[in-house]
Amino acid sequence: MYKRQLFYVILDSYCAVIGLGYGLYVEFENIMLYLDSNGDMHLIDGVLILCAFGISSLASCLITMFFKFHLELVLNNRTTIENLEKKRNEETG
Repeated sequence: MYKRQLFYVILDSYCAVIGLGYGLYVEFENIMLYLDSNGDMHLIDGVLILCAFGISSLASCLITMFFKFHLELVLNNRTTIENLEKKRNEETG
């Protein structure tokens, strides 16, 4: 159940990044058109979309690493506590 929920969160975050990526592309296209002519530019829209894209991309990367870690635990048939105990034993020798 948990792995499926985590998978859906990753899928949702990727959809958000893709959707914001298109909005970012459109805003940059508008900026390029503004530089070519004297028109009205909504700079705040571009900045907000850029910030949202950056935050979504960062969250997607972190969630993907989190999913990868838990997938490795499942494939090795270990729990988080067993993994921490193994790391502690390796550090102490």
